[in-house]
Amino acid sequence: PVHGGGVDSAMKMMVQGEGGKSNNPRLPPGHLYVYVEVRPDKFFVRDGDDIHTEADVRIDQAAIGGTIRTRTLFDNEVDLKLKPGTQSGHRLKLRGKGAPRLQREGSYGDHYVHVNVRVPEKLTPRQLELLEEFGREAEEAKEAKAASA
Repeated sequence: PVHGGGVDSAMKMMVQGEGGKSNNPRLPPGHLYVYVEVRPDKFFVRDGDDIHTEADVRIDQAAIGGTIRTRTLFDNEVDLKLKPGTQSGHRLKLRGKGAPRLQREGSYGDHYVHVNVRVPEKLTPRQLELLEEFGREAEEAKEAKAASA
C-alpha cells in the first residue's frame, strides 16, 4: 500500500537511476518508469480522493436511530451514529477518512457511507404483529392530523 502522497490509476512514476544499464560503462543506469493501475475493491469505491461504501441497516435502526459499525481504509472499524428517521440513500460523511490526496502529504479525502435500509423478506409472527400495530398507529396519526388541518 502507498501512504502519504497517494497514487491513482494512469499515473506514471519515475525512479531515477533504477532503469536499464547503458552499453557505455561510463554512463549511469537509465530511469525506471512505473505505470500505476489501481485495482477495484469489493467494498471500497474510489472517486478521486473520496471513498464510498454502503451500510445495510435494519428498519428499526433507521426509524429510531442507533449506532452502526463500518470499515474505513486505514482504521479497522468506526462507529457511526444514525439519527432517528434515517432514510435509505442517506449519506454519512467521515471527514479525512478517504484516500490520500495526490501530491499533498498528510491530507486525505472523505469517506462517504451510503445507507441502505433493508426490509426483511421473512417475519416471525411476533414481528408481523408489531409491524401491523405500527401500521395501524401510523394510519391513525395520519387521520388525526388530516382532521385537525
